[in-house]
Amino acid sequence: MQKQFETGTIYALCNKHKLFTCGSNSQYDKLFTLAGAGITQHELAKILYVCSDKTLDEIYAITGDLFKDPNAPAEYNYEWTHAEDIVANKHTERKFRGWGVSTLHKITGATDQEYRVAHGLWLKLMQTFNDEAAGYIRGDHTTSKLGSIGEVDEREVCRSNWWDALGGDENGDYDKLTRIIEILHQGETLETGTISFGS
Repeated sequence: MQKQFETGTIYALCNKHKLFTCGSNSQYDKLFTLAGAGITQHELAKILYVCSDKTLDEIYAITGDLFKDPNAPAEYNYEWTHAEDIVANKHTERKFRGWGVSTLHKITGATDQEYRVAHGLWLKLMQTFNDEAAGYIRGDHTTSKLGSIGEVDEREVCRSNWWDALGGDENGDYDKLTRIIEILHQGETLETGTISFGS
């Protein structure tokens, strides 16, 4: 997406983040001209990179906000921390990791009660995940109830293992409840590490 920028916007960005510090006045003028005519994030990042001490990845992260669509749904950032938050926001559009832009209800079709049950299971899963970290630190991760694999600070749990360990069958539909939990918590950083889900 190409956007046009005023000189002051680009100058303030460069000044705030110490970008384009190796550029001459002539190069600054060329940058401002290009940005004023319209430029993509990729083009801007490459130009800034040539005359900066930062990496290209750092510059992409810095310039990203300039190119965000203000009308685009926000990325889901694990902000629904209670069952009632989930129920209240089930029709709220968010960009869910691995699912794109949608609503929780469109993806799952779950009832309010199923969201509440899934949240209860999540709390148990989170507690067990954090409790198992001590075994990982001691090197005793072969007895993981959750079927965890990976490093202590970044573990993947096996869906069928954690479901069985937490008595999931007593709570309802396997597919629906695990989907709710995975949509809401994939990649979340917990007390003892980042959790991801595998089958």
